[in-house]
Amino acid sequence: MGKIPSAIHSIGKQDDERGKDDFLAFFSSGLFGHDEINTTYGVLPESAVPATVLSIMPMPVSPLRFMAVFLPASAMLAACTPIDQRTFDPNAGRRPVAHVPPAPAAKPPPPPFLQIMSGTPEATWRPAVDHAARVALARKPNVLFVVTAIATPSGTPANQTEALTQMLRREERAVADAIVSAGVPDYQIQLNARTEPAAAPPRIRVDVR
Repeated sequence: MGKIPSAIHSIGKQDDERGKDDFLAFFSSGLFGHDEINTTYGVLPESAVPATVLSIMPMPVSPLRFMAVFLPASAMLAACTPIDQRTFDPNAGRRPVAHVPPAPAAKPPPPPFLQIMSGTPEATWRPAVDHAARVALARKPNVLFVVTAIATPSGTPANQTEALTQMLRREERAVADAIVSAGVPDYQIQLNARTEPAAAPPRIRVDVR
């Protein structure tokens, strides 16, 4: 039994030697332009191998060199932000927010038809009121004159009521009488009174409708 492995080993060794001789004979035939073969050690000299063959022979890569190149590259890829739909549209995938336009600014009230500052002498404002009342009545026979006493809110509510009552009795009533004297029926005159924070000084306002 011990001789069989030895015989097999010798046959395999002879096959290896025969293959080596065939390989050396192939290169010694002058196919690549080289006639001398280093048969002492059974290898080709470097000059016997064409440069193209040497250039394509792969060099062994060290595992450490592979890790030195791969690990930094993988770290750079991990640090990069992945490309998704928000790369091109920052609002993609987010719930839409309803746009509520701001409320329009309040329109300023129309200018009064007539306005008389409190304390103005009757001889000063009466001719203007008489002329304006006649012109308005001629343009619109059923015109309504709204006469309003406006005072500044100050003091207690009782004080404000007293101030408006005095304006209504003296100045507002005098303006209404001047409008009636211009030919306007008394049922086409409306008397009002109110306070306004911006009313300084108090005044009598006349509007037409």
